[in-house]
Amino acid sequence: MRLLIVEDEPGIALVIEDVAIDAGFETTGIAGNMSEALELGSEADITSPYVRLGDGLTGPSIARALFSGSDLGWCISP
Repeated sequence: MRLLIVEDEPGIALVIEDVAIDAGFETTGIAGNMSEALELGSEADITSPYVRLGDGLTGPSIARALFSGSDLGWCISP
C-alpha cells in the first residue's frame, strides 16, 4: 500500500515515514502543505493528512479533496 505523508515538521515526517516503512508501507512522498499534498495525492492509496499545517487548518480539506477527487480508498489523521 502506498502512503502519502502530510506533515509540515520535517523531523516528525521522517519519523512517520520510518514507522510506515517498518509497517510495510511504500511512501509516495512527504507533503508539507496543501498544494504539495494535492499534487502527490494521486500516487497514494492512503494518506495521513495533518490537521493544522503551516498554511492553515488544511488537513480536513486535503482529505476531502483527495477522497472525492481520486480512487483514494481512505485517509487517516493523527
